[in-house]
Amino acid sequence: MKTGKHQQPAQPRRSRRRAFAPLLFAAVLVLVLLILILPRLGGKAPAAPAEEALTRGMPPEGEASDSLPPLTDYAVSFQLENGVLTVSGTGAMPALERAFTEQERAAVETVILDPAVTSLDAEAFRGCTRLRAITLPEGLSAIGAAAFDGCRLETLTVPASVTQIAEGAFLGCGSLREILVQPGNPAYVSVDGVLYSSDRSLLLCFPAAKSSRGFRVPEGVTRIAACAFSGYQLTETLYLPASLQEIGAEAFTRCYGLAAFKVDGGCPAFSAADGVLYDKEKRVLLRYPSAKTSQRFSVPRGVEEIAPGAFCENYELSSLTLPDSLTRIGDRAFSGCSFLRSVSFPRALLSIGEQAFLSCSRLQEVSLPERLESLGDQAFAYCYELHSLELPAGLRELGREIFLRCDSLVSVAVPDGFSAIGGAMFRQCGALETVRLPASLASIGPEAFLECTALKTIRYAGTQAQWDAVEIGDSLAIPDGAEILIEG
Repeated sequence: MKTGKHQQPAQPRRSRRRAFAPLLFAAVLVLVLLILILPRLGGKAPAAPAEEALTRGMPPEGEASDSLPPLTDYAVSFQLENGVLTVSGTGAMPALERAFTEQERAAVETVILDPAVTSLDAEAFRGCTRLRAITLPEGLSAIGAAAFDGCRLETLTVPASVTQIAEGAFLGCGSLREILVQPGNPAYVSVDGVLYSSDRSLLLCFPAAKSSRGFRVPEGVTRIAACAFSGYQLTETLYLPASLQEIGAEAFTRCYGLAAFKVDGGCPAFSAADGVLYDKEKRVLLRYPSAKTSQRFSVPRGVEEIAPGAFCENYELSSLTLPDSLTRIGDRAFSGCSFLRSVSFPRALLSIGEQAFLSCSRLQEVSLPERLESLGDQAFAYCYELHSLELPAGLRELGREIFLRCDSLVSVAVPDGFSAIGGAMFRQCGALETVRLPASLASIGPEAFLECTALKTIRYAGTQAQWDAVEIGDSLAIPDGAEILIEG
């Protein structure tokens, strides 16, 4: 028998690279720990790099919309550093929101405009909430609508070269006390800080923070521009001249200190009664003053239309009576009337505009007349206390989200003869449990019952064959567990 010494099997040789790897890992780990621990021990960590300036050029693939040119059509660039925005280049300047986030725009405190910039697009500096002053360059020719919306400008000087200022250009400038115009401007003039056309026929802007109680629009003014007095707080009575022929849209919105209108008897276009503004024939109620303190109001007989925004954001009115002559309620007519509890709708009413009663949060009952033909988008949205609703069978035109967030609606009975339910019509009606639908129904818009989390039952008066023929957009969006009962 052969005997011999037992030998261990040969071990593979480690390469130097593999042997060095643990040492390298340990060294990196120590370095990381030193960086984290040294500052807490009073040592100095490596200095952080200085904050980089935000630079925005127009991207190579410019975005476009139906109404805006692609960004590649512009020849300007932006640099934002330490609150200073530098605009370089030539031609038109687009809205900053197309290049900067909301947070970045809110950091802008100073603007340096290239002298070669010739125009400011609509909403150019919108959201620059820290911007208190800006020097517009000589050579600038045009200022777009809402160009300084949200800025804290207190005074602004319009260069002599500016020949186009959009109506509503200074909308949202709640701190603006005066607008000045450089001598030699052929298109505009400033009188006591108020901006007019050079011939003084157009009152373009009455600064929102101008100190004045009571104001007389000068004789010779024929038009008050859209949004001209928007946001103004101090005027108690506004006097309108005999020469006035036209008033732009939303000229007096958010004038929370405006208590009354007075109109020269010789004015051919407008009239006032009890401080309320009408057209000359008193067929259209144009504006109910925001600071009028009456809690009840009856619209006079003969009024056929309530203009868009006429009662918008009135915080006094609780009860409203509408005349039999009324046929139309305009967009946003009563939007934000948060103390309005009851409205009596006349039988002659044919249409209710978009957001007409938006955020009338205390409105409790709505009985719509049989002749009503159209309801605009969000007509009664955010009416949180609305618990009783009667719909007419003759409605033909329905907007979206008409009863969005009507949180107190528990049941809805859609009348026989009703043919269509609009898109998202009852969206987020969180208390809605039961809906009755007529056999006459031909279509239900998409997401009609989206987020109606309490909805348990939809009762349909027709047969299964009729229900199958109803055109349903995308989905009913009813919650799991809700049932549809066919009762025909």
